[in-house]
Amino acid sequence: MFSTGSSRRAQGVILRIPGILCLTGAAKLWKRFHMKSLIGLALAAGCGSGLVDADPAITSVAGSGGASGAPGAAGPAGGDAAAPFSFRTSDAGAPAPAAELSADGKNCGVSTHALARVPANVLLVLDRSGSMVENKADGPVCATRTCGTRWAETTAALKPALEKTQTGINWGLELFPVDDYCGVADGPAVPVAPMNAAAITARYTGLPPVSGKGYTPTRDAIQKASAYLRKLPGAAPGFILLATDGEPNCAVSGRSDKDATASIQAVREAAAAGTPVFVVGVSTAKTATTATLNAMAMAGARPRNDPALQYYAVDTAEDLVAALGTISAQVASCTFALERVPPVPDNVAVNADATRVPRDPGHASGWDYGPGMQSIQLFGAACNRVVDGTTKSVQMIFGCPGVLIE
Repeated sequence: MFSTGSSRRAQGVILRIPGILCLTGAAKLWKRFHMKSLIGLALAAGCGSGLVDADPAITSVAGSGGASGAPGAAGPAGGDAAAPFSFRTSDAGAPAPAAELSADGKNCGVSTHALARVPANVLLVLDRSGSMVENKADGPVCATRTCGTRWAETTAALKPALEKTQTGINWGLELFPVDDYCGVADGPAVPVAPMNAAAITARYTGLPPVSGKGYTPTRDAIQKASAYLRKLPGAAPGFILLATDGEPNCAVSGRSDKDATASIQAVREAAAAGTPVFVVGVSTAKTATTATLNAMAMAGARPRNDPALQYYAVDTAEDLVAALGTISAQVASCTFALERVPPVPDNVAVNADATRVPRDPGHASGWDYGPGMQSIQLFGAACNRVVDGTTKSVQMIFGCPGVLIE
């Protein structure tokens, strides 16, 4: 239907010629509109084109004003001059107008996506050698209350710490050794999963150390923990939290042979492979183990900011609760999942609240893509503001070819 804006109306007819769509009308229509304008409309609608498969639906045609009627939608009142036509087609295969493009998987347009933070995966690698139940905890707190064994103090702190942090951290548990000697299982005792505090507590409660048995195969424990975390699917960052009370042993030559050098190297390799290691020493600050654990903490890429004591030295449950709180804050993820790879990966922008965050492939301060461009990660000050709660939301803007984001 053509609307002239006049009191007179003329019917338009769509004729279909094989491969061609043309528009015709009554004699009054030909007189009312210039031939050139009508031909242009017909060509735009598909006349002369062999690419149109279906009859397009003309939803609106604006006409000129009429001498005896109200002004037309697009033309001035009282004249017969031709006015521009506007129309759109409803073909399923025809592209939508540029103003209506959208990033819905079919068309492409600038769109903003709110990103959800990915919880970190943390595998607790817990020493259950015989010395954990043979030795009492020692520390200033023990002057004011009766302290239990290293195992009792450690497990008393783990339960509340896990329960408090399990909504933001996917915890898992690896116990070492798993036998009376130097055995380390290929997989964890409790796989990493959300809301895992109860499962982990039940597992270590049901498998406590045995006095006089079990060595400290730290090297194997770290190697297998790192291998497990690297195989987990998804974009979540992985960390190892090693809690031990003694010098590594179980070297290849014998169970009781010291294995500090190889264990430090295993920690270094784990961190280099993408699984940093936090080191917690249980009642070790006054022993010869301090030097080894300091070296492990440095190799694990997550040391304390204290040149004299670079690992987390804890004596009692209270100490361990505080240490786990500090560690949990550090592993709070700055990784955000993407529902799909951006259509133009180099034409995107990241906003933290209302502040634009620059991309930084050097990972000093800014953001960068994770593996396969399935996630992004914030670094430096941008990450710190997420961890401390200053930043409330993170958004990513997807641009498309030729539609540059400002």
